[in-house]
Amino acid sequence: MHRSGETRACPLFAVTGMRCCEITPRAHRGLLGEGVTVVNLTSQAKARGFIVATALGTAALAFGTLPAAAVGNGAQGQAKAAVASPFTLVSGVSGRCMDDPGYVTTNGTQVALWDCNGGANQKWSSTGSGTLTIGGKCLDVAGGATGARTHGTRVVLWDCNGSPSQNWTLNTSAPSAIRNASGLCIDSAMGVGGNGVPLVVWECVGSPSQSWAAK
Repeated sequence: MHRSGETRACPLFAVTGMRCCEITPRAHRGLLGEGVTVVNLTSQAKARGFIVATALGTAALAFGTLPAAAVGNGAQGQAKAAVASPFTLVSGVSGRCMDDPGYVTTNGTQVALWDCNGGANQKWSSTGSGTLTIGGKCLDVAGGATGARTHGTRVVLWDCNGSPSQNWTLNTSAPSAIRNASGLCIDSAMGVGGNGVPLVVWECVGSPSQSWAAK
């Protein structure tokens, strides 16, 4: 159970206060603005995308298909923004985008930073359960579960298979970071932000190179 005012991330939805913030189509439309409060669990209607939900100034982010809730005026937490798929993921270290170089969809393709250009190879989608996809492949960690626990392991594309290494959620100690199931964050190699710099997983430290904005 979560104490009032707590915020944490879940694979399928965000939790604020005592309730899970879920979204109906009606709520999803409302979330395009500021200050909408999400309070109750209701229907099973679904809206794709992800929501950034806040409680007492802290943020929770969850990728995926978000099942539903009503919009009210309670104090359980506020939904600040929602971004529908597809979206770009912009690095805080350089303003460059998470990129599939050459839009290659071969298993093991290294994901890297590149100047944001609006191309299909920078457009990510959420497919539920915390997965992120591009070109029909899932964002993964080289070596799967073993690699997901090792600092410096490459972030790659792979066939979607539902494995924990393909599950990504918010790191609550670094609100804009993207964390894998083993608790490591997506980072740029050596913390630098140049074109072509490969992405890896690393201990979550809240650095700019681990900060990502979805747009």
